[in-house]
Amino acid sequence: MKKIFYSISILLAAAAMFTACKSVEESDQYQQLLGKVDSLNRVNKQLKTDYNQTLDMLNEIESGFNEISAAESSLIALNLENQADTVSRRDIMMNQVDNIKEKI
Repeated sequence: MKKIFYSISILLAAAAMFTACKSVEESDQYQQLLGKVDSLNRVNKQLKTDYNQTLDMLNEIESGFNEISAAESSLIALNLENQADTVSRRDIMMNQVDNIKEKI
């Protein structure tokens, strides 16, 4: 008799657990949480897109600065060749570096 009662109790507990799991997936709270997860996934995707666009823009800016620096270096070299010997090349370069700092 005890074995039958014990078996029935286990079956009832298993049935209760099964129905509880099913009702959780159908509950309003669960559906709200799913909606929040979907919303967070969309926001995360948009943030990743924005982040990648910002990185691309920064890479373009860096490339532009590198091109400016290369052009400036060639101009400095030309200026140094054309300058009179009365002004030291170091002073010329320091003035040009100061000008660059002011522009930046």
